[in-house]
Amino acid sequence: MEFVPLGAGNEVGRSCGVLRYKGKTVMLDCGIHPGKSGYESLPIFDSVALEEIDLLLVTHFHLDHAGALPFFTEKTLFNGRIFMTHPTKAVLKMMIVDSIRVGYDETSLYSEEDMDRCFRKIEIIDFNQTLEVDGIKFTCYNAGHVLGGAMFSVEIAGVNVLYTGDYSLEDDRHLMAASIPSTKKTDVLIVESTFGLNEHENAKRREQRFLTHVEKVLKRGGRLLIPVFALGRAQELLLMMEEHWRDHPELQRYPIFYASKMADRALKIYRTYVNMMNSKVQAALTVRNPFQFKHIHNLQANYDDDEPAVVLASPGMLQSGVSRKLCERWCGNPLVSSATRKESCVARVRGIACVLFVVVCYCTVFSLFSFFLSFLLFFFYSCLFLLSFFAVFFSSSLLLFFSSFPIRIRYWYRVMRWMEHWPKQLSVNRITSWHRMVECYHVVVMLNTCLSVHMLIICKQEVLYDN
Repeated sequence: MEFVPLGAGNEVGRSCGVLRYKGKTVMLDCGIHPGKSGYESLPIFDSVALEEIDLLLVTHFHLDHAGALPFFTEKTLFNGRIFMTHPTKAVLKMMIVDSIRVGYDETSLYSEEDMDRCFRKIEIIDFNQTLEVDGIKFTCYNAGHVLGGAMFSVEIAGVNVLYTGDYSLEDDRHLMAASIPSTKKTDVLIVESTFGLNEHENAKRREQRFLTHVEKVLKRGGRLLIPVFALGRAQELLLMMEEHWRDHPELQRYPIFYASKMADRALKIYRTYVNMMNSKVQAALTVRNPFQFKHIHNLQANYDDDEPAVVLASPGMLQSGVSRKLCERWCGNPLVSSATRKESCVARVRGIACVLFVVVCYCTVFSLFSFFLSFLLFFFYSCLFLLSFFAVFFSSSLLLFFSSFPIRIRYWYRVMRWMEHWPKQLSVNRITSWHRMVECYHVVVMLNTCLSVHMLIICKQEVLYDN
């Protein structure tokens, strides 16, 4: 027996292997490398005779396991049969169409027409179903990991080979754990080993540690970027965070965004195949659809990133798309040039100057107002009363100024941030923040005025009493 890795033999990505035994040839998965482009992203097809391959089995819909399929069926000499589960076929087509429309140019590996011809050749297999093609008997088992994820037991001339692809041995919020074949003896095991040397901690403890970190970032005013694949583990994270936000009302002021062009279509597919999910999801369907989220929203094009928030964005490997853009925007480049540093310092000085200007204006307005009232009082009353009233009035102004300082410092910080981004166009949220600052300033002015009028009435009564 011979097994030839055409990809993922010593790397992560473009999973593809060819199994040969007794004149039979089976290809297992046919993915692309997410970190490369063009022909470099393909498995090394030149090392095998593709026309001799009898059968291709695809484990799940992630592009690093199935993204090269249209090229393989339409641009090579392959003429065998292709099998995958029904959810894998539905989701894979959606993901490939999206990747074509986003990145199609003259160097693209295949077109939408190639993809259509390819998918007409794909045949469906269900979990625990056994089929036979040209003397090759194969059985499909649930592998967990993602919706429709499978592992295959391939029997050739009485020898059983189990190929897993990606798998999960733990139940999660929506998927069943992998089904370990118990009715057949496995002679050869070809297993996914990306984390083969790692011992994972308990799922609940890992989940609690993750959620604690999320809360910590949000409560200190930060933003959390979680790169995810559009389909797969993203749905598990969405269910987890929806449940956590529902159980903790104090977190509901922090928004959660799901940034994926396929989000709505993906959730429709998940709602369609709930019969392939675990008993928790099927039981929840009697009350409500667990994939209709209350606290999670699609990321809009005009999203303003000033506020603390959680953003789940695809793709999961940060090679392009929304997750890459947000990472570059939020994290920046640690090797900042001196010119960029100078611009940043100028922006901060401009922001500090803006804050000082607000402080000076505040003090000036109240000084002039108190002087004006004091002058009127001096016209009617004694100079001693003038000085005392001026002292009391200005003291109350300073008292109100410093007592309201913690409230207004948040908005002044926003002013500084806005000045840093000048002359970037103000978004709706920044304008709203500015209005809040002005409203807060007005509230302080009103409080100070009311207090001063009250003191004026008291003082007037005292003077009348003395007279």
